[in-house]
Amino acid sequence: MLRLLEERYPYAHCELDFQSPLQLLVATVLSAQTTDVMVNKVTPTLFARWPDATALAGANREEMEVVLKPTGFFRAKTESVLRLSADLVERFDGVVPGRLKDLVTLHGVGRKTANVVLGNAFGVPGLTVDTHFGRLVRRFGWTQETDPVKVEAAVAALLPRKDWTQASHVLIFHGRRTCHAKRPACGACPVARLCPTGWGRPTRSRPAHCSPMSWPPARNCPTRHRDPCPTMSTVSADHLAAPVPRPAWMARVAGELEQGHPDYFRTFAPPKGAHRRSAVLMLFGPGADGEEVVLTERSAHLRSHPGQVSFPGGSLERGDVTAADGALREAHEEVGIDPAGVDVALQLPDIFLSPSQHAVTPVLAWWPIPGEVRAADPIEVARAAKVRVAELVDPDRRFTVTHPSGYRGPGFEVEGLFVWGFTAMLLSTLLDVAGVAPPWDESVERELPERLGRPWSRG
Repeated sequence: MLRLLEERYPYAHCELDFQSPLQLLVATVLSAQTTDVMVNKVTPTLFARWPDATALAGANREEMEVVLKPTGFFRAKTESVLRLSADLVERFDGVVPGRLKDLVTLHGVGRKTANVVLGNAFGVPGLTVDTHFGRLVRRFGWTQETDPVKVEAAVAALLPRKDWTQASHVLIFHGRRTCHAKRPACGACPVARLCPTGWGRPTRSRPAHCSPMSWPPARNCPTRHRDPCPTMSTVSADHLAAPVPRPAWMARVAGELEQGHPDYFRTFAPPKGAHRRSAVLMLFGPGADGEEVVLTERSAHLRSHPGQVSFPGGSLERGDVTAADGALREAHEEVGIDPAGVDVALQLPDIFLSPSQHAVTPVLAWWPIPGEVRAADPIEVARAAKVRVAELVDPDRRFTVTHPSGYRGPGFEVEGLFVWGFTAMLLSTLLDVAGVAPPWDESVERELPERLGRPWSRG
């Protein structure tokens, strides 16, 4: 599990800005009950005014409170910084010690803070057991301890010492960005299939005979074929029966892409240089009459592509760590899909849309327990629909779209939706690569409807 998370977050690091052990120590103390972003806004002023332990220890209390006020609990934090700095001056000549047993003697410094400083300022491996770390290791079944010291000891016994610091960064990154406390985004999680609590499964204790790092049970685990496992909370039969596994064609798509990109992706690959980033969610799921895909019809009142059929999606925002994060967020905002129930299969190669200068990442995903879709944002979405794949690949519903401008491209018409342009080209390419689309007559032409063609030709 840890290796998969390291692949997802290769850039995981301490998000507090610092230039010395002292700066990191103080910043970590200030980070309680606030965000690293807020601390990073305050510390430049703090350290410019009081640059070392001696200056901090002699600072005017009221002046420091004004600087620290944006971080919350500023009076208590001011007291901690003043007393912490005085401890450093009196007992360590103003220098932050590089040993755990010394750090924890400083005012307001516990094992968590000490391990942050040791791991990131001194290169001494340590586990940072904050709320995210503790929540994730319990969800993963690595330990069920709640006391931070016991959590640290339990996880330290599982991981090589050299991995402790980076493991802390990776788990904290995952906890902040994906495995949230109230609504974990299991659909965007690379370890959801290995997680004993993934997809809303109740927390399971790890049997003593199973390796913590290979839990859920391996094939040779004596509890694997028992139902339920004697150490596992019972899951309802309805829940077990409901999820439908990914179709085999998704694995074929991944395999084909590993061999090389289809012509469409090569032709429309983004040029070198900076451009705006977007993502769309190509969400498929089981239906009563076969597999379905979620499509939307854009509002007729929009200035850009009114009435166009598209996948849920939009521009990436600052909080979107990956394209999948942005696609899932947009799907939730536009059509009410819960990201936690979506199983992200893979990200397809980026496609460059020259009119908007956007590099768009298609995110292929599976909805194992599909729900209803709706126009959650009627300003942008006029209609949301789950369209049967069997109807999309029906040769009688496929044709070549033409326009007086010279445009030619694949098209579909199903359930009153006229699918063309980027969406149709992406669908056509995916279905062909997946091997689920029978041949169709490309000589059958249909001109783009005027209601769609006029706003498009205006740009």
